[in-house]
Amino acid sequence: MSRLYLIDGYNVIHHSAILKPLAMLDFEAARDALITKVSRYCSVGGDSASIVFDGRGRRLKARPPDGLSPRLTGSFSPHHLSADSVIERTVYQAADRHAITVVTADRGIRSLCLGMGSPAMMPDIFLDMMRESVDELTRQIESDRTRQSTNVLEDRLDPHTRAWLHRLRGRLDKRP
Repeated sequence: MSRLYLIDGYNVIHHSAILKPLAMLDFEAARDALITKVSRYCSVGGDSASIVFDGRGRRLKARPPDGLSPRLTGSFSPHHLSADSVIERTVYQAADRHAITVVTADRGIRSLCLGMGSPAMMPDIFLDMMRESVDELTRQIESDRTRQSTNVLEDRLDPHTRAWLHRLRGRLDKRP
């Protein structure tokens, strides 16, 4: 069963051991890094995610940059609502709350969503889970690629047999 991760974007950035130092240098780069990490995870993991950023009065892009996973949406909360309120309403209105995991360090939102039946995760646990998932898939792909490249019959033949087969192919190709 596929999960939907509802992510409190700025909360994750401010409470992440990885993203907080980056945010101190360049906040937009930290936001882009979060979007890229989540997009990569959604592309390989089969889960969906929605990152909600506090939008209060901002007129910024409300969706991730092109080329990212179609399973990821990004939005800014309306000017009169916080990201917490948007997440809270989304969980409340969901038909299957158990399929939604809320990602935030905010104890109040985590407790409220847990009370409605949606599990919650701390930011660093979520980021570690995503990294491990992407790393595992990368290892599997590399293992498959290595196995496929060494599993070619031609590679297992001695040079004499290989030369004989190439000559035979040449004669067969010349036939009408």
